Formats: sequence, structure tokens, C-alpha cells
Amino acid sequence: MDTEDLKDLKEINYINKYQQDFAKSVELALKNAYNAKENIEKNKIFVKDKFKEFKGHLENAFNEISLTLNNAKEGYNEQLLHKRMVIEDVLTKSEENLDKLIKRLNELKEYKEQNIAIEDQLILLRKTVSSEVGKVAEVNSVVNEADLIVDYSGERLLALLHTFFKLNIKQETVNEPNYTLPRLEKTILRSIDKTIKASNEPLLLKFKWDTLQAECFNIKQSLNPRTNPFSTLTITKIISNNPSYTQIPKFSKTIITNTNKVYIIGGIKPNALTSINSLFELEDTQLIERASMLYGRYHHAAAYISNSIYVCGGSDQLSVLGSSERYDIIRDKWVELRRMVIGRSCHSLCMFGELLMFAIFGQGDDNKLLNTIERYEILNNLWQVLDVTPPNTLGGLKHKGSYMESKSWILIFGGTNHNNKYYKEVHLFNPISGGFKPSNELSHSTIFRNQPIWYNGKIYAYGDDDYVHSFDCKEQVWTHSYNKFT
Repeated sequence: MDTEDLKDLKEINYINKYQQDFAKSVELALKNAYNAKENIEKNKIFVKDKFKEFKGHLENAFNEISLTLNNAKEGYNEQLLHKRMVIEDVLTKSEENLDKLIKRLNELKEYKEQNIAIEDQLILLRKTVSSEVGKVAEVNSVVNEADLIVDYSGERLLALLHTFFKLNIKQETVNEPNYTLPRLEKTILRSIDKTIKASNEPLLLKFKWDTLQAECFNIKQSLNPRTNPFSTLTITKIISNNPSYTQIPKFSKTIITNTNKVYIIGGIKPNALTSINSLFELEDTQLIERASMLYGRYHHAAAYISNSIYVCGGSDQLSVLGSSERYDIIRDKWVELRRMVIGRSCHSLCMFGELLMFAIFGQGDDNKLLNTIERYEILNNLWQVLDVTPPNTLGGLKHKGSYMESKSWILIFGGTNHNNKYYKEVHLFNPISGGFKPSNELSHSTIFRNQPIWYNGKIYAYGDDDYVHSFDCKEQVWTHSYNKFT
């Protein structure tokens, strides 16, 4: 073969090989196409199956939704029916209550007419008493009948009677009280008897300001000369939402109730002359914060009567206060009372029975000493300045002690003046006649900041001199106790 033939032979072989490769490629492509067709058929079948399955799920879901809607509709109808029954029942009861209310209103209307008739009778009685003073026995018989009416008609009629027979305070210097109004006398004396018997736990406490300690005096133990009536109480914890209350507030007041509950009221913030409105109750060795006063105050006065603590006057950082308020121990709530006629601080507050209180002396604006006495009528929520003139020998007019000595007299003792001179003068004040008379002096000059305690015929008061001063109401003699065991 020549060269041309070899060349042609190579080309032929190349073409044959190309044709073979092409045939293989075509065969492979046809095979892949066939496989793809099979896969497409399989996918069509899979998709068709999935669609049927999805369609079945949709149908099931639709059926469940329809069933749920039907059940909800039935339940809603049942609820509507139940609510309708409840509403009908409420309406029925409301109609019954309305009938009862109408019946009660008719009773109250009849009761009001009865009260009006009673008031008319009282007015007629007053005219009769004014014109015929000599018929005191007749008035007393009406008193007994009115007492029965009071028990039925309640506090409103009692206030009416109290207003009808108001005390006629006038200056008088006789030793015996002049009871010119026997109608009111019985009501007051009945409450006085109850108050005198109130102090059944003979314990005195004097808290040391800006510390966590208190001096305690057990009155019963003081009757035994072999025992030490003095002890020290240490406060272990103060429970309060205010983190600044860490010690006994300075210028605070202490009240001890007839059930031996101890309360600390008001004062100033530590290291500042800013009044606070705090109220703490002593439980064991802990001070627990109770409802706060409506007004912050220090150098105020406080007194306990019948599950209530009355607070009046005092100072804040700006002025002397005339506000007064009452703490309901059972409800843990403060109620605002009528303002005093004269704002005063550093004064004494003395109860007289359960109907009257007396704010005694103190100082007013511009640190002016006051020689006035205000009477508070609890039932009428009324303050009134009495027309009385204290004797010149009364001594200091600030920080005096006072307590109901008997059914006729209030004991007023101790005190200081602007020069910080302490006094030992003692006087008896007749709250009915308005008269004063001197009494035996204290055995030691001092001032008194907290309400005294009556026990077994004696009045006990903790003085600023750390002595416990006691007054024998029968013998009219003062003595004092001190901690001789220290």
C-alpha cells in the first residue's frame, strides 16, 4: 500500500470508531431517556398517590372542622341557655331583694317618723326643763326611758341626746363639781366607770429615742419591795418597707392599750428635723409597721379609748398642726377628724370617759405658750375651746401629764416653760364646771410625754427624769420609783 491508501485506511478506521462511539452514546442516551421516562411515570404515580392522600387529609380535616363547629354551636347554645337561666334566676332574686328593700325602706321611713316624734318630744322636754328648773326628778325619769330608746335607735339618737344636753362650761373655783345637767351626767359617768376599769395590765414602757431599747416598769412587781420592777427591752427587728426606720423615732409617742398592746406613733427621721407619719406595733421584741398616719407629726399628743388611738396637733417641719385623726386598731385604718380650733404642740391629751377628750395647754405658732383647753366630743366630732382661766400657779404649760383622776376631776401635773425649767406643781381640773384647784405637788420636778396608766386606785406616769411617778387618788399623795437595783 502506498501512503495515500494508508491515510485513507486511518480515516476509515477513525470514522468507524467515531460511528461506534456515537452509536454507544445514542444507545446510552436512549437508555437514560427510557430510565427518565420510567422515573417520570413513577413520579406521576407517587404524586398521584400523594395527592389522593392529601385530598383524604383535607376531607378528614374538613369533617373534623365541621364536627367541631357543630359541637361548638351546640355548646354555645347550651351556654346561652345556661346564662339565660342564670340571668332569669338573678332577676328573680333581684325582684325578691327589691321587694325586701322596699319593705326595709318603708320600715326605715316609719322609724324616721318615730325618731322625728322623739325629737319633738325632746324639744318639748327642753322647753319644760328651761321653764321649770325644780323638776329634776321628772327629768331623771325621762332619762331612764330615753336610755331604752338609745339602745334601740343607736348612735344617732345618742348623739342627739348629747347635743341636746350640752355641757355648759363656766369658770368656777369651788372644790366640788356642779352637776347642773343630770341628763348628760349619767351618760358620761357610765362611760367614765368603763374607762377607769380599762387598765388591767399594769405595765409602763419608755422607749429610748434613736436606740433599740425601752425601759419597762411592772407595776405589780413594784408593790413587792423584794423584786425589781424595772427591766430593759431590746428590739431585735424592725419590720418596715422603709429602710430608714432602724431605730426608735425621736419625739415619737407611746400608747399602751388595755390589752397590753404597745404602739409607737410619729416622730422625726434620723438625723433630720423632718416629721414622719409612721405607726409601729410591738410584738414580743419586734416592731411591726402598721398603717401610716394621714399626717406626719412630732411633739403631738395621743390617747387610747375603746380600740382606737386618737392623735392631734404636733408639728411638722413647717408649722404647728391643728389636724386630728383616729386609728382603728381592729381595721388597721386611720380616719381624719375635725381640726382643732387652735393648732398646738407639746400638749397633753386626756380622755374623760369614752365620750370626751381634752387637749391641755402646749404651745402654738411662734412658740407661744398656750393656756387654753379644748374639748373634743367624740360622738359629734367637734372641737371647742373652753371658757376657762387657769390659775397663775399652774407652772409650766408644755409637756404636762394629765389623766382622769375620778368622775369629777382631771389631774394635771409637771411641765416646763421656754427656759426648760421643770415644775412639780399639780392641779385638778373639773371638766364639767371648768374650775381648778391645787393638789399636792410631785415629789420630783419633771415633764411627761406619754399617756399615764391607772391601776388599783393609783395613776402611774413615766417621767423624763426616768422615775415612775405614782399618784394615790384616795390619799392625794405622790411618790416616785427608781431603779435602785442598778
